[in-house]
Amino acid sequence: IGVKGELIAPVSVEELASRALLPGEKPACILPFGKKEIRTVGIISGGAGEDWVQASDAGLDAFITGEVQHEQYHCIQENGINVIAGGHYRTETVGVNLVREKVEKELKINTIFIDIPTGL
Repeated sequence: IGVKGELIAPVSVEELASRALLPGEKPACILPFGKKEIRTVGIISGGAGEDWVQASDAGLDAFITGEVQHEQYHCIQENGINVIAGGHYRTETVGVNLVREKVEKELKINTIFIDIPTGL
């Protein structure tokens, strides 16, 4: 798991998905197969769908990644974990933009992010 943690207050999988993405963005898919009240979450951006196993083994209530594969659907369902696929591109550009902001602020270097979304 890239990062994991516990929420201050439990949320639904839909609420978690809305908080995980920028306002107005929708996840590629939500697999709501786990607990109704989510307290613990693991995150790996991009194409880390297969790592839902790590999240499940760690006892996490939900896993957020960029994309999941078709063949993972039933295994995720059978293991009873919530998975949010936010989109490969969307989940990876969050970190890039945070680094860009840090470089501008701390190193006083002007930066630009060229956003060319793929929709994936």
